[in-house]
Amino acid sequence: MQTKVNYIAEFVNNAEKVSAVVSKKRTMDEAVLYCIELCNQNNQKSIAVPNILLAKLFKTKHKVLSDDIYDERANIDIGFTLCDHGIANTGTLVLNSSNEKTRIATMLCDIHVAVVKESTVVQNAKALSETLKDGMNENSDYTAFITGASRTADIERTLAIGVHGPLELHIIVLEGS
Repeated sequence: MQTKVNYIAEFVNNAEKVSAVVSKKRTMDEAVLYCIELCNQNNQKSIAVPNILLAKLFKTKHKVLSDDIYDERANIDIGFTLCDHGIANTGTLVLNSSNEKTRIATMLCDIHVAVVKESTVVQNAKALSETLKDGMNENSDYTAFITGASRTADIERTLAIGVHGPLELHIIVLEGS
């Protein structure tokens, strides 16, 4: 049986195989700074943060969208979300997207920055089955499985990135959490 440390290494390796950029950070403040620096490097102007408590961490000149995500959905450059789990054997993020603002922040941005806690990374989807089943008891549940940036090859078998979502996926693994 693998240790939790091996799950993390496997998760990072598999996420990078599907073109995700993976970084490890120790704190949420470091993750926020990473996002702001990414915004600066790419001349982006807005960051959608559907979690109001996380949005308060963003001290930046950029426009931080939280309550107004829906109204500003056409102007989202970067989406910043906290994921519920990571799946090591596929490099997949699992995110409860019941909140419409979360769905908008993950799908209508050019760059998605997703934070996942080390302690929530499991070996495979089967390891999440009971957790996911418990979540399905709620009235309406939207759970997103995100593996790499949006991609499709359904038009003449030519790979196109960003057609159905972000052009880039940046994953921040919060160490020790």
